[in-house]
Amino acid sequence: GKWLALAHSDGLVRIWDVATRTPLVALDAEGYWHDRYTFSADGRWLVGGGANSPVLAVWDATPPPR
Repeated sequence: GKWLALAHSDGLVRIWDVATRTPLVALDAEGYWHDRYTFSADGRWLVGGGANSPVLAVWDATPPPR
């Protein structure tokens, strides 16, 4: 894969470009802590969830044009 999703202590989930080591997009987790993330097969969607979270989050992971 070329992207990595990480939850940060500021409450945002950032998608990073692994090759350039730069963040592409920051997503608001809206106060829920997700400990599992997966991208859709086409890379367009990011899904977050976990055993301790009552919410399954789905974000559009398409980075904005540069």
